Amino acid sequence: FSKATNLQATKRLELLYIDLCKSFLLPSLEGSKYFLVILDDYSHYIWIFFFLKKLDVFEKFKVFKNMLELHIQIKI
Repeated sequence: FSKATNLQATKRLELLYIDLCKSFLLPSLEGSKYFLVILDDYSHYIWIFFFLKKLDVFEKFKVFKNMLELHIQIKI
């Protein structure tokens, strides 16, 4: 493996960490089996979205991206 770089954001939404996870044991009360976690490195703000199907993740990410760009006026 190559040496890890110490990336650190200097402004909001410059560096996002994104993880898609599957519930290990049981679905949520509403039946969600997957969840998407998005962390902003600069503000440490976290968004969590729940999904019934993995196929829904990309569409939700596009909506999320557009919402941020519209309201915060920062291109992702």
